[in-house]
Amino acid sequence: MSAERRSLFSPRLVVGVVVLAFGSLLLLENTGILAEADPYLRQLWPVGAFALAGACWLHRSRGWALIWAAVGALLALRFAGVPIPLDFGSLVLPVLLLLLGVTLVRRALLGPRPAEAGEGGATVDAMALFGASVRRSSSQAFRGGSLTAAFGGCELDLTEAATPSDGATLDVFAAFGAIEISVPQGWKVAGDVLPIFGGFEDKTRRVTGEPTGLLTVRGQVLFGGIEVKNG
Repeated sequence: MSAERRSLFSPRLVVGVVVLAFGSLLLLENTGILAEADPYLRQLWPVGAFALAGACWLHRSRGWALIWAAVGALLALRFAGVPIPLDFGSLVLPVLLLLLGVTLVRRALLGPRPAEAGEGGATVDAMALFGASVRRSSSQAFRGGSLTAAFGGCELDLTEAATPSDGATLDVFAAFGAIEISVPQGWKVAGDVLPIFGGFEDKTRRVTGEPTGLLTVRGQVLFGGIEVKNG
């Protein structure tokens, strides 16, 4: 057997532990087992923000990491008694909008990450903002591209495409939206997606022999979902 071994410590584990901690405290309070969970919950807000910063840093999302670290620092100072006229509720929406705006501007200025921007559908660059985007590529040398869904949905059909021997890379970002990618049977999918209150799901069938194509999906999901499936 030559199965790849996963590292136990991962960004998904960090986010999962934080969510479990919040959920457990709320359950204990609501069932009466813990009479008053508010003090513990208030202490968890900065811990959760720092944990998200660490998860983003591990995932090489430096900008996101700095923003969440700043939020954690402000919350920690406030709970330590420093007079900061802000609470978590007033920080959430601005931070989410900042994250969304920075990501959209970055993608607009820098474009897709794959270096080769070939013709004939070899790359895709799609964005759904408060709407839907449906794209298709049948390129026999598909290199990848960029998909962004913000308050909308993106669909990409690659069922008639093929990748070079070194594979293709899709740079994805979903915020309050969804991305759906359809690939041919026989393709191997590698997921490198950081979900923050969202999810990434690989529904493709397991490849038993030599894969006919390789697709790497990398990026972030914020209150949304990304799904890869066989067409």
